[in-house]
Amino acid sequence: MIANEYPDQEQRSCHRGLPWWVGGDLNLAFGLGFNVLVNVLVLTTLCVGVVQIPQSTVFGIILPALGIQLLFLGPYIRRYTPRAALLGTLAGISIAFISMRPAAQMWEALWIALPVFAIIMIGSLPAASSPATS
Repeated sequence: MIANEYPDQEQRSCHRGLPWWVGGDLNLAFGLGFNVLVNVLVLTTLCVGVVQIPQSTVFGIILPALGIQLLFLGPYIRRYTPRAALLGTLAGISIAFISMRPAAQMWEALWIALPVFAIIMIGSLPAASSPATS
């Protein structure tokens, strides 16, 4: 009868959860907001200055669409899109960033890169069937 001795204890522990606000949350909110602001400013500058996208397109279409995405549409898409689809995009971008620098450096030292590339390609070919392997 020990389990029924304190019936309110189970109910109180079920309703008790994580606190809504703790001390580090304010720091997190400012850090995240500042990070988003810096990302938007850098990408806007890159779009206008480096990629040469017209300012009317950047300020008239891209930035308003980004604002709508961040405020209204983002949670809806996240709710109805499978998690693997959302993370797959990030993984693809990460792999591209990780692999592009070594790929570009490969062209600086072709005498090292081409034999290694040939070994990798030969190793990826399917093994020829021979009487010894079957």
